[in-house]
Amino acid sequence: MMKKGVALLITVMFVIVISAVIGMNLGSINKATKMVYSERNLYENSLIVEDVMKLLQGSATLKEIASSKDIEGLAIFLQNFQTIPVEQSGVKVVVHLSSARGKLSLRSLDKTTLPYLYRYFNDRSVSSEFVDMLLDCSGGVRGDGVYKTTIFENNPHLFRNYLASNEHLKKIQKFYAREMGDDNIEAINFANLFYVADERNVTIDLNYATAEVWEVVAGVDETQAKELGMHQSFYEKIDDLPVDDLAKARIKKFRTSFFEPFLNVKVDIIRDNSNAHLFFEYDILHERGYHFVYKI
Repeated sequence: MMKKGVALLITVMFVIVISAVIGMNLGSINKATKMVYSERNLYENSLIVEDVMKLLQGSATLKEIASSKDIEGLAIFLQNFQTIPVEQSGVKVVVHLSSARGKLSLRSLDKTTLPYLYRYFNDRSVSSEFVDMLLDCSGGVRGDGVYKTTIFENNPHLFRNYLASNEHLKKIQKFYAREMGDDNIEAINFANLFYVADERNVTIDLNYATAEVWEVVAGVDETQAKELGMHQSFYEKIDDLPVDDLAKARIKKFRTSFFEPFLNVKVDIIRDNSNAHLFFEYDILHERGYHFVYKI
C-alpha cells in the first residue's frame, strides 16, 4: 500500500512539473517569436515535443521502473498519467501516455502463429485473401514481382515494407471490401489489433494487450477477451493468467512478456484556428523517442 502511495505522489509531481514547463514555454514563445503565424506554430509545436521528451528523459521514476522491470510501478504510472491538459496564452496542450506494446505486429508472426490470424478473420467471415493482402503490404518489394494478391496491380505505389499507419491499413481494407464485395471487414477494430511501425520482433506486453489481441493469441471468446482487455489485474508469469491450459499453450507460441518499457506518446496542440497532433514512441530504458508522426 505504501508503494502505491509513493508511486502516486511521484506521478502527481511529474504531472505538475510537465504542466509547469510546457506552460512557461508557451508563454515565452508567444512573447518572443516574430515569425509568421504558421511558422510560429510549427516552432512552438517542436519545442513542446522537446519539452515532453526532456521530461520523460529526466524522470527518475521511469528510469527506476525500467531498470527494475517494475510491472506494478508502470501500471500505477500509466493509470495516473493517462492525460495531462495544459493551457497557456490561448494554446491548449494535452499529453496522453499509454503502453506501446499492447498490439499485434505482423512482422513478429511466423509459420506457427500466422494461422491463428487467418482463423481470427475467418471467424468474422472475412476471407483469407485479406490476410494475404496484409502480408503483401508488409513483406517488402519482391524481386520476382510475384505477390499473393492483386493489390499492387491497382495500387502500384502502395507502401509494401511494413504496416506504416492506420491510414495504410484503411487503404488495404477498402481495396479488399471493393474487390471482394465484403463489408464484414468494417466490423473489425484495426486500431486495436495491429501495431503499425517498422520495428521488428515486437513483443506483446500481456498486461496491456487489447481485447482483439487476446482473441488472436489466446483463442478466447469475445466476452473473455474483453474482460482480459480491461486489465483489472496485472500478471507476472503465464500461470497467473485466468485462462485454461489450452489457451496458455497457444499464448506461448507468440512473442509475449509481462513487462515492456515502451510508451505511446500523443501530444494534442489545440489553438483557435488550428489543431496539431504529434505521436511518437518512447523507449524508457534507453531514453529515446522514435517513429515521430505529425498530423495537422
